[in-house]
Amino acid sequence: AMPAVVLVETSTGRGSGFFVRPDTLITNVHVVQNDSVVKLRRVDGTTVQARVESRSPAFDIAVLKVMVTLPGQAVIPMGTTDSLRAGQEVVMIGSALGTLQNSVTRGIVSGVRQSGNATLVQTDAAANPGNSGGPMLDRNGVAIGITTMGYKGQQGLNFAVAIDHARALIEGRVVSSTSAPLAMNDLKTLSP
Repeated sequence: AMPAVVLVETSTGRGSGFFVRPDTLITNVHVVQNDSVVKLRRVDGTTVQARVESRSPAFDIAVLKVMVTLPGQAVIPMGTTDSLRAGQEVVMIGSALGTLQNSVTRGIVSGVRQSGNATLVQTDAAANPGNSGGPMLDRNGVAIGITTMGYKGQQGLNFAVAIDHARALIEGRVVSSTSAPLAMNDLKTLSP
């Protein structure tokens, strides 16, 4: 899954992103902020420009399109959180602290939560600010979430927004909206 994950460099900072189609990537809205074009840095150090095609603040998901598609571009398949259970093993990949590219951490699903219309996967896998926008994978290497936030000062309490929302956005089933940004203060536990 490594070559599919890139460092996203913007005018305001750095985060992570990952290819889900040879020309399409996913990251967080809070990574790209208001930029219309960002720079992607691959593991081998090469860079490529991508434009921000759509953003959905309610799910903190931004869809990027690369200007130039590489032949043989690795992609990460998109799964679903429908069958996720607490205790399942997950892996997070991202650029920890914005510089340690493709840091891999593992943990378990602590629970599946609801915040407004957004489904969030809570995990004890370690994540740092630069992990934002990187994938949360199941043991088969399928993306089930996008690392979105952690509570500052809280170890082992991190969240990924369900990949289902990203698929809906890419397929045009969710209108990218100006709705309120994803908030943590209205988290609800989903019944198992």
